[in-house]
Amino acid sequence: MKRKDLPWLPALSLLLACAWNGNILAAEDAGDAGVSDLTRDIMMNGARKYDECLQQQTQAMFNDYEDVRRLTDQAMVNCRPALAELERNLKNQKLDPGLTAGYVRHVRDSSVRRLLPQLMAAKAQAGDSAAVTVPKPRR
Repeated sequence: MKRKDLPWLPALSLLLACAWNGNILAAEDAGDAGVSDLTRDIMMNGARKYDECLQQQTQAMFNDYEDVRRLTDQAMVNCRPALAELERNLKNQKLDPGLTAGYVRHVRDSSVRRLLPQLMAAKAQAGDSAAVTVPKPRR
């Protein structure tokens, strides 16, 4: 199988490299994937907006939830429009649907992975011991 038979391979490898390194996109590799500067800007701005939305939502609801997982779940629900906007903007750029879906999923997952430890530390500092304990499994 030749590289020309797999036109999506450079884009997939770029996405995996970004996920592995924790970067949004490496500018020098974007040309290999056929990602324009405008598309890269849309990707970076969409990720930033989702991060900001999660931060704002969790700050606004911080005292309403004892469990940081429920707090994060509700913030994710409230921030779905930001992810939908990112996905819509990438589709408008005619980006490969697989790359679009993978990138949106990467943004969602990495944002939450960064947020949860911060929330757990904040709850622990606030004296909320329920936030740092793991519930016992049901028998």
